[in-house]
Amino acid sequence: MRTGRLVILGIRILLLAQIVWLLPGLTGCASRERELPFETIAQENGWLWGRYEGSKSALLILTGSEQVSTLKEVMKHPALIETQKGQLTVYSELQLADVDWGTYFVLMALQGEKGSSGYKVTIHRIEQRAQYIKVYASFEEPRPTEKVSDRLTSPVHAVRIKKDAHLTGQQIEFSLIVDGATVAQTSQRIP
Repeated sequence: MRTGRLVILGIRILLLAQIVWLLPGLTGCASRERELPFETIAQENGWLWGRYEGSKSALLILTGSEQVSTLKEVMKHPALIETQKGQLTVYSELQLADVDWGTYFVLMALQGEKGSSGYKVTIHRIEQRAQYIKVYASFEEPRPTEKVSDRLTSPVHAVRIKKDAHLTGQQIEFSLIVDGATVAQTSQRIP
């Protein structure tokens, strides 16, 4: 009986030693979270970029110039701007014309359609872990004493993010997180 307990104790000690020996190697394999730097392209209430008519929040990922022209299908009634050459162009297309799509992709956080002005979406931090990107943002609402217009708005914050070896060629799952809750998700391959 006593020998059996000693054998079991010896096996437990061996298992514990193996776990302690393997643990540092396992933690080295785990993917680490890293913060992605970003640059704001635009942050406004949707009067210039157009209105996203969905009532729920959304994330849009643009990876190439061909997607810029399809943005009009998602963002309705964008502003038209006269260029230096006297031509009218859609405001969002003008804002995205200088993006180097081989180097960057664009992420847009949308708060959803609102019944007045005074709303705002702000991206604070973007973090990546393996094929998952979390976009941490805040949504602001008008204060009760604030004067607002009754015009429909759709707050947007558009940023550009530099591609690198951790992103290029990957199918990435994006989550928009506001006040600790996931309010929108999308998936996009980053070429």
